[in-house]
Amino acid sequence: MGFRRAAVVMAGGSGTRFWPVSTPEKPKQFLRLASAHQTLLEQSVGRIQPLVGEDLFIATTPELRDATQALLPKISPNRILVEPAKRNTLGALVWATAQLMCKYGQMSRHLSLAVLTADHMISPDDGFRDTATRAFKIAEENDALVTIGVPTTRPATEYGYIEKGAELGSGAWYASRFIEKPAEATAIDLVANGNCLWNSGMFFWTINSFIRELKGTQPAAFEVIKDIVSAVTSDNDAAAKKRFEDVEATSIDYAVMERAANVAVVSADFKWDDLGSWDSLIRGQEGDSDGNVGRGNCRLVETHGSVVLNESSGLRVNVLGADDMIVVVTDQEVLVCPKSKAQDVRKLAD
Repeated sequence: MGFRRAAVVMAGGSGTRFWPVSTPEKPKQFLRLASAHQTLLEQSVGRIQPLVGEDLFIATTPELRDATQALLPKISPNRILVEPAKRNTLGALVWATAQLMCKYGQMSRHLSLAVLTADHMISPDDGFRDTATRAFKIAEENDALVTIGVPTTRPATEYGYIEKGAELGSGAWYASRFIEKPAEATAIDLVANGNCLWNSGMFFWTINSFIRELKGTQPAAFEVIKDIVSAVTSDNDAAAKKRFEDVEATSIDYAVMERAANVAVVSADFKWDDLGSWDSLIRGQEGDSDGNVGRGNCRLVETHGSVVLNESSGLRVNVLGADDMIVVVTDQEVLVCPKSKAQDVRKLAD
């Protein structure tokens, strides 16, 4: 029997990096950062849906359930998987996996899953789908946990890296090791080496492969999945939610991917940025002739390499002679800072 392919889009988030536009009630995936017409979450869903059809799920938090459903009215409510508590990406995938095992029953043994981000810039969509198709195939044929690695273009210190091991073909390799966000000198060496890819945080695996690797790397989390499945199939949702609280709050990368026995990486055929701060919009989008990215009613004169976003009603934002700046205006707040301080904007979100 072949594999049935499904996807889970992880759509939690705290909404601090793109303050004042993003808030805890409206985190990054609800913003139109990579498109003037669609939010990042809408783009993520539209990007993968042609490959999985109705087998598409959104993993989110109780606080964001209503906003997610309102943004994606065509997604059935029973396909929005609401985590009972915040337990980082390990918890999100423990809960999602248990729910999928319950929904698909015995068929879950033949389920191949894409685990995707809701808030990254990716283009073009066709390149993403070509890469995802290869990643599904590598995961299914090699019983491996597969991650998408992005070819490096600069010595980024805000990304993790994956070192390529033995070649698998089809633009894929076994993953030799994961490198956490490195210091600048290390990042320069990794890029110069030419054997590393950025870790995109997007994964592909069969349910059986994930359960096997989870049992080996995080036996306590493996037991939680078993207990949640048992509780849900017994119509004891309260017990399932209570048991979930025992999951350690940590990332899937650290908990499983960096420790698993059989991990592969597929090279991305698309441009990618995790849009971690306001200055990333300069990298991900085509600007004007002076390298500025402007959104909304704004006028930029003698200004270079700046990000200007106006979400206010009835005002025009005018910027004169400001190079490498970030200017964001809403009806409630105004942010002005140099691009070099973009990573510190979250300090203002408290």
